[in-house]
Amino acid sequence: MLATNRVVHHGAAHMDIKKGEDNMDSKEFKFGNSTVIIHSPLVHMSKTERQEWYDREWKNGNKVLKGIVDAVQECLQSSH
Repeated sequence: MLATNRVVHHGAAHMDIKKGEDNMDSKEFKFGNSTVIIHSPLVHMSKTERQEWYDREWKNGNKVLKGIVDAVQECLQSSH
């Protein structure tokens, strides 16, 4: 197994924004012993709604979305 240690630098600083308990757009997933909780209204959208959101945000120049895409593409390119 090939192990690669990499750091992906993103231009924007991380912001931890706490949400109120009554405003929880989240969904929990379990993978083996790990629990992943996604806090986003996207988790409750249909596939079509998510695609519309993605297209709209991409056209509007959403920097976070573009940073995520860049990081994924960089990881995919380096894995070949």
